[in-house]
Amino acid sequence: MSALAVMKMPWDVALERFWDTGLKVYSVRQNVLGFAASSGISGIAGPSGSYKSARLGGPSRLRAGVLRASDELRRLHHVLLPPPLPRNALDDAKDNAPRHTLLLLLAALAILALLSAVWREADTYRYAGLALALVAVIRWFRVDLWTYSKPLIGWVGFLCLGWSLYVFIRLAIVYFGTHQLGGAEGIYMFPLFYATTGFAFLLFVRQPARLVLWFMILSLVFLAADTFYSDMFQGVQPAPWLFNNPIHASVAAGFIFLCTLQFMAYSAQRTDLGKATKNLHWALSTAVLLLALVNIIEMRSKGVWLALALALLLLAVMTLARGHRRELLVSGGVLVIVAAGIVAAHNIFSSTADDTMAFVKTLVPDVFRHGVLPAFDRAIASDAVPLAAKERLMLWADAINIWKRHPIFGASSSWLTEWQNRTYHPMIFNVFHNGYLEIAVRYGVVGLAFFAFLYTWSARQVLLAMRAKLVAPAAWSCYISTLVFFALTILTNSNNRLAMGEAFMWFAAAFGFYCFYVRQQKNLVAPRTYF
Repeated sequence: MSALAVMKMPWDVALERFWDTGLKVYSVRQNVLGFAASSGISGIAGPSGSYKSARLGGPSRLRAGVLRASDELRRLHHVLLPPPLPRNALDDAKDNAPRHTLLLLLAALAILALLSAVWREADTYRYAGLALALVAVIRWFRVDLWTYSKPLIGWVGFLCLGWSLYVFIRLAIVYFGTHQLGGAEGIYMFPLFYATTGFAFLLFVRQPARLVLWFMILSLVFLAADTFYSDMFQGVQPAPWLFNNPIHASVAAGFIFLCTLQFMAYSAQRTDLGKATKNLHWALSTAVLLLALVNIIEMRSKGVWLALALALLLLAVMTLARGHRRELLVSGGVLVIVAAGIVAAHNIFSSTADDTMAFVKTLVPDVFRHGVLPAFDRAIASDAVPLAAKERLMLWADAINIWKRHPIFGASSSWLTEWQNRTYHPMIFNVFHNGYLEIAVRYGVVGLAFFAFLYTWSARQVLLAMRAKLVAPAAWSCYISTLVFFALTILTNSNNRLAMGEAFMWFAAAFGFYCFYVRQQKNLVAPRTYF
């Protein structure tokens, strides 16, 4: 009534525009009200009416035509929306979803395979993600499209589709113009599968606690197999056999470490577990936590140490804010384990990070005084800078120079041509060791803004689902801590071009869409946000 208090349109038009007034409109198969026979003849548009002769014509009616076309599209959109009748709406996660045991088992294995990059660096996650997305698309078009209650990807889903199309067109233009296409350029089209993978989660995840338990068991197995016990804290950096190099193994162990913390918190909160089962969960968590911590320390990745420290600080603040006694006890136990690991490996920390810390203390003030590139040039010319830091600065300086030439939209895959004329030509790498520069060089500020928005939106969906008690609080803590950890690790490494980074981005966005769909089912998403 408040929306109609000031009339902006004729009554018959205004009452139908439910998206403007917030009315809930119901469609019926037969007329509820019967009208007189004379009502079939219009007094406005009929033969005797003067409306047709009085209305404006030609270009003067363009505005009215646009408005009517918009209204018709919105009305069509209403047909695609689930009805506001929760008791009659189909629940895709329960009543109208596949129940075949073998299919659910295969889907669970595919979801675990999507996460397998934290155990072994391979492209397994790609095949698993594609299979889940394909099954979800087939299911939607065969079943859900023809039902009144269906999960809709929303305008963010269409944004992902549009982004993927945009990336494909730019890659095609460069390829047909230069016949050059670098490695890993296609990963920026992966948002094409994010929304449908989230729908696959909605279809097939019946018992998330079991999936998480299997994730922990497999993490224990793979960490135990890839831990070099003979070299433990002996000052020798091991060469992992399940990953391409120690940095990658360290990032994977960081992900597992953070997930294990939340598994411990979740186990502490559960009241449906018997004492013996809960003790087994505690034993499993402790073993995984210790092995992950050992791998993080002995792999000697300074970027992972910093990222993990800041992620743990965030978790500590969140835990103190909630003030749950069990979570505080778990945090205290973890703090003891971490402190013991630091004391035991203090020689490794000092020998690995001291030179870098001294260099950073010199570089940061120089950047603020003279700018990024001049400071980088001076550090590169200095003999006091560690070799590893100097190599990264060379890569970053060359990448920034390319980005400066294409700041808004980036150079797409044609950056490879410009890379041949870089300043520090002796560098043979074509990986920038900075995930943000990887995106910026290819797709500029637009690309950075797209991914920043996508994961901010996804995080918000998880938070809203947690507040509505649709996912466990530990799921939100795990999500935000791993997201922050990943965002920090790509400051010094191109982890978004690694299998585990690609898999994490895929899973994180898909989980955001999953929470969006669950909220749709509970009528917690405003219809205007669907499109």
